[in-house]
Amino acid sequence: MIQLRVVEGLKIGFTIQVDTLCHRIPNFIEKAAQAGVRRVFIGLENINPDNLLAAKKRQNKITEYRAMLQKWHEHGATTCAGYIIGFPGDTRESILHDIEIIKRELPLDVLELFMLTPLPGSEDHKTLWQQGVWMDPDLNKYDLNNRVTHHPVMSDEDWDDAYRAAWESFYSLEHVRTVLRRTAAHPRGRPHTTLTTLLWFKLMTMFEGVHPLEGGAFRRKSRRDRRDGLRLERPFVFYPRYTAEIALKAWHYWAVYRKARSILREVLTAPDRSTYTDLSITPAGEDEFDRLDLYHATAGGEGALAHKRREDRMRARVGQNRVHYDCEVIAIIAPVYCCVGCIQRKGRSPDHSAMHYTSHQGLYFAHRITLEGFGVDALAQSLSTARVHLNPPQVDVALSARYVLPLEGRLARGRGRPRQDDRGGPRRRPALGRAQAAYPAGRAGLAPQAMEPGVPRQVLAAVVDPQKQLL
Repeated sequence: MIQLRVVEGLKIGFTIQVDTLCHRIPNFIEKAAQAGVRRVFIGLENINPDNLLAAKKRQNKITEYRAMLQKWHEHGATTCAGYIIGFPGDTRESILHDIEIIKRELPLDVLELFMLTPLPGSEDHKTLWQQGVWMDPDLNKYDLNNRVTHHPVMSDEDWDDAYRAAWESFYSLEHVRTVLRRTAAHPRGRPHTTLTTLLWFKLMTMFEGVHPLEGGAFRRKSRRDRRDGLRLERPFVFYPRYTAEIALKAWHYWAVYRKARSILREVLTAPDRSTYTDLSITPAGEDEFDRLDLYHATAGGEGALAHKRREDRMRARVGQNRVHYDCEVIAIIAPVYCCVGCIQRKGRSPDHSAMHYTSHQGLYFAHRITLEGFGVDALAQSLSTARVHLNPPQVDVALSARYVLPLEGRLARGRGRPRQDDRGGPRRRPALGRAQAAYPAGRAGLAPQAMEPGVPRQVLAAVVDPQKQLL
């Protein structure tokens, strides 16, 4: 896609769906922007960690939301997120409170709201059915925009009212102004396109009463499309009323559009257009986790923050245990060159200060140098760019995939001899399964002679036994 846009000059743009940890993939957002991504959909689902656990969204971490959304905003993409209303711990007050936090602290352009719905065939639907909980028998209502069951805390009226109030709150004209100011402040922002999307969502919920993903400019109706049991209306009754509905909606559309256009003109001509900033687009500071309501005024936010801080402390302790690899160790792994500094600078004095890697990283590098066709230059590139802390299970999986699984016999194939295909030759090995991938290479009991020939014995011993240190 980048080739088509940059080299061949094709003007293409598209929308992608990503998870909440996509910004951790190196250069993913940068390359996506170059490829033509104009809008991204993120399944936030909720900002309460307790509700995320109930939805089995353990990968969604509220401590990553701001960094991820800000990075997409920096590259000019329109951010659109899905948000579910109606979790067991929700109330009308908590829902509207969370919407205000989203408006104030997260740089979201578009928010798609959905009712918590036990879709037929899902685990939630099966659980409620087994418990004998009432669910609406009309399957036409299972569109994520209608309430089809009862809430354990809210009444039916409160749940419906909270859902409508959430739409009205996020798409209020005042917040539309805020979103447009954020977009216009960025050189790559598209305020006109953003306003079109915001108006689409606002008008559908205000005047059509349907979810924006199901709505359009005018609702098409046919006089003969009637549900079973309802009689057809007469033409001179149906068409005059249909025409009046279209005219009335068009008038309401124009009234809202005129106000929105006025807001857009003010935003584009504001003297501080390029210098505008607010809390949501302010880069993260040292005190971010101490002052934001996202972490202190949501259900489970304090626990999620404490969990992140524990992980940060663990990473810091691991970083302090990095091993310094000197010229002698590099000479064992790559005897052609004396060290990484010599490989990179071709004769200059080595820079030992940059050569800090964990013992498991060293083990993985020893594994990589034994691969066929893996040269010393490629090893130098890996050593100079790698900054990922490989844990023992990851090393075990990587090594077992290379050395344990290809072996013939009971260890790699199970009982019996390898099966033959129709032509008499050995059948190709199936794809790596979960059980095979989890088999620890260090417990395989393999001797160094079973590995690649011509590799230093010290390296092979370290590859076979992850518990053995290179130093």
